[in-house]
Amino acid sequence: MTNSGSPKTTTEQPNNKLKQVLIGIAFSVVFLWFAFRQVDFKEVQQVLGSISYGWLLPFIITVLVSHWMRAARWGLLIKGEGLRIPAFSLFTAVMNMYAMNYAFPRLGEISRSWYIANRHNLQISKLLGTVVLERVVDSFTLLLLLIGSFITVLREPSIVRGLLGNDLATEI
Repeated sequence: MTNSGSPKTTTEQPNNKLKQVLIGIAFSVVFLWFAFRQVDFKEVQQVLGSISYGWLLPFIITVLVSHWMRAARWGLLIKGEGLRIPAFSLFTAVMNMYAMNYAFPRLGEISRSWYIANRHNLQISKLLGTVVLERVVDSFTLLLLLIGSFITVLREPSIVRGLLGNDLATEI
């Protein structure tokens, strides 16, 4: 409603959207200027010209498959809560999470839950619970891999000598 008590007209809503887009563009321009104001673009051009791009497509495919698998794993945890979310929505939420983490580390975990909760009219608490469970499982898996790595490394003295040098390796 406007101040006069009448509902918003359809022309006011697009104007608000336009204002939001223009404000977003203005912020982007300002922060891009701060980020690139001391960059030598001739040097950037030289470096980009010397790069071998053959690895780029396999890398992008690998990263996207990895993110898709993370979304699928999260979908399995959500399904355990009795909820069904389309795979593309989960993938979009995971990609949004990574984007948010660049600006605000760890806020992405909350943002992906918030995104799915808003898109599918769900309780965010259930979704946050699955994120916490995912983090616990990730931490436990990392701990097992770390223990396995230590056991493997300590069984082979040549690896220990290569990592620590002969002086430290003989003390172990």
